[in-house]
Amino acid sequence: MDDLRLIRDRARRTLAAAGLTSPSEADILLSSCLGMSRGELELALLRGDAIDADTKRHLEDAVERRRRREPLQHITGRAPFWDMELEVGPGVFVPRPETELLVELALTELAELGSTDAPGVLEFCAGSGAIALALARALPRSRVVTVEASPEAWPWLRRNVARYGDGRVEARFGRLEEPSITTGLEQSETRPAVIVSNPPYIPSRNVPQDPEVRRADPEEALFSGEDGLDLIRAILERSEALLPPGGALFLEHDESQGPAIRALFAARGWHDPSTHQDLLGRDRVSRARRPGAAK
Repeated sequence: MDDLRLIRDRARRTLAAAGLTSPSEADILLSSCLGMSRGELELALLRGDAIDADTKRHLEDAVERRRRREPLQHITGRAPFWDMELEVGPGVFVPRPETELLVELALTELAELGSTDAPGVLEFCAGSGAIALALARALPRSRVVTVEASPEAWPWLRRNVARYGDGRVEARFGRLEEPSITTGLEQSETRPAVIVSNPPYIPSRNVPQDPEVRRADPEEALFSGEDGLDLIRAILERSEALLPPGGALFLEHDESQGPAIRALFAARGWHDPSTHQDLLGRDRVSRARRPGAAK
C-alpha cells in the first residue's frame, strides 16, 4: 500500500513539469480513480489513507495521459456543467464553464417574455446537450428540442439526455438545413420561445493554440468557414422561420466576433442586438429578438 498524500503530490509534480500547474487536476484524476468525490478525497488525505497497487497504476496511467495533453474530461469521462456531470469523450465537444452565461441569459430572457411556465426551447449544434439540459432542469415544465448532426457526438448526447432530460428533452439527429429536423415546431402553438446555440465559430484558417482543443475537439465542432460565421448565418436564417415575433436567438461566439454578429442581426432587421461578456470581461454571447415585435 502507498500513502495517498505522497501519490497525490507526485502526480501534481508530474503535471506541473508538463506545464499543467493547476493542483486541482491531480486531485480530480485521483478522485476519479478512487471513485470518490473531491470532499471524500480530502477526508481520505486527512486520515492518511493509503491506496493499493492497482489503484496506483490506474492513477499513473491517467496522469501520463494528461501529461500528453489528453483532455482531463476525456480521461475521467465527465465534464461538470450547471448542476450536472455530463458524459463526454472522443467525438464530442467538451462543454466549458463560460457557456453557462448563455444559459443564464436565456433564462432571464424567458422571464422577461413571460415564458417561464412551459416555454419551448430549441438548441442547434447540441454536442453533449449541455445548454438544453441545463435549461430544462432550470425550467421543469419546459419543452426542449436539441439537434445534433455529428454521428460521433450523437451517442454522447443520447446518454446525457437519457440521464438528465427527465423525459422532457427530445434529441433529434440531422443537419440544420434539413427541413424535417424541425418538424412540428413551425406552428404558432409549438414554436420555441428561444433558440440557443454554441455553434462552430473558428475561422478555417485559424489553428487553436490549446493542444487539447487542437488534438481532441472534433473539427466539425470548431470551424465554420473563412470568417467563422457560416453556421451562425445559417442558424440566423433558420431561426427567422421558427421563432415567433419577439422570440430571441442566443449565440455563443469568439470574443472578437460580437460586432460582426450584431451587424448580421441588424442587416436582417432583428431587434435589440446585444453582446454580453463572460466573467473575464470577454465578449461571449450575442442575442437579438426576431422582427415583428419589439420589447
